[in-house]
Amino acid sequence: HADMQTSKRGDTQTAQRCGRFAIENFQAYLRDLWDKTGRMYREGVSWDRAAQQIDMTDHSANYRQIRGPGVDPRAIRRIYQLLDERR
Repeated sequence: HADMQTSKRGDTQTAQRCGRFAIENFQAYLRDLWDKTGRMYREGVSWDRAAQQIDMTDHSANYRQIRGPGVDPRAIRRIYQLLDERR
């Protein structure tokens, strides 16, 4: 909208850039998670063991809660289920 007002926190272009980067970071995290989970799946690693071993620390700059290996086991179990369905 051409006459969009800016917020107190900054201009709308900055907000849009931040939002775009947040989405790009999340998409990169998900692609990496699927790649690493798929590798574990193909190697025959159980989903619960994979959840403990998958290392997503290369995304810790964007997600400060990532401090070491390990991913939510519910996510890994679900990815394994989806991979099973593709067989």
